[in-house]
Amino acid sequence: RKGEGGVVMIFIKNLIEDVQISVNGDGTQTRDFIYVEDVADINISAIDQETHNGFHVYNISSGVETSINQLYDMISKKLEINTKPIFFPATMGEISRSCLDNSLAKKELNTISLFSLKDGIDKTIRYLKS
Repeated sequence: RKGEGGVVMIFIKNLIEDVQISVNGDGTQTRDFIYVEDVADINISAIDQETHNGFHVYNISSGVETSINQLYDMISKKLEINTKPIFFPATMGEISRSCLDNSLAKKELNTISLFSLKDGIDKTIRYLKS
């Protein structure tokens, strides 16, 4: 089973390949999307961070809540595709909102400069089309 972490890639790949997109729920559920390169950079920064009190746990996130509908609109507009997704009943137990607080990571790692969701989508589209 693919989780919401793959939804950006799934939407882009399926829209490029003209595959109908399906959404579980009404699309108003939100997620906190972050570009994989940002995750790698932040993890490297955390490894290099000297701590005086042992290890710390950081939320590695954008700190921005985006609905699945907003995500779909951003991707379909960028690809100039006018189809709409098909909506199915929500998955039992799925959370309706997800957005992490990354303030500790920003404070202690001092290196969080993230790609915007738009820029991450653009980079992913270029990658898949290359």
